[in-house]
Amino acid sequence: SASHVVFDGCGADGDGGAVEANASEVRLDECSFQGARATGAGGAVFLRGGRLDVAGTRFEGCVASGGAGGAVYSEDAAVTIAASTFADCEATSPTHTGGAINLRRGALRLDGVDFLRCRAGFENGALAAWDADNVTISDSSFTDCTAPRGQGAVLVVDGRNVKGGKATISGTRFENCVVDRASSLLTIADLETLTFVDNVATENTALRFLILTKL
Repeated sequence: SASHVVFDGCGADGDGGAVEANASEVRLDECSFQGARATGAGGAVFLRGGRLDVAGTRFEGCVASGGAGGAVYSEDAAVTIAASTFADCEATSPTHTGGAINLRRGALRLDGVDFLRCRAGFENGALAAWDADNVTISDSSFTDCTAPRGQGAVLVVDGRNVKGGKATISGTRFENCVVDRASSLLTIADLETLTFVDNVATENTALRFLILTKL
């Protein structure tokens, strides 16, 4: 666990520019990640298995140059992030996703999280959740997030290999998010339950969906 710690300019030749953990419980409380970089996945944080809890933390200018998740990459883990900000984070590879966060399998809860100017070299400029069994996003915002191609330039929630997957998105704002060569702003695929309420799209953002679901 880390509390009130500043990670400035950390880097790794591989995964997890500042933090790399396996089958662990990681808690970050009111920390700051500035310019963390990884040549693999997870520019700031890489977690395989276990749990990640983040509160009151800022990720700024974090980059994954050879993998997914410009700031955070998780696999087979439960991830909860609250009252935090991802600014100018990027997964730069033209074949990878999730400019700020990339989750593969597991569960994701975001509450009061702001994504600013995040970008992916392939698709899902802010967030990608693949084979997720439960995704909850509330009172959050996506601003100026982009990806050059693919589906779900800002957000994708994909449960096609999960039985009973659920996604809830509420009270969330999408502003000036650009879809270049994509069919949708958000992609929701093969979830048993999707709840989408009280969300707003403004300025240059067209709230377009590709919904491939069992509903």
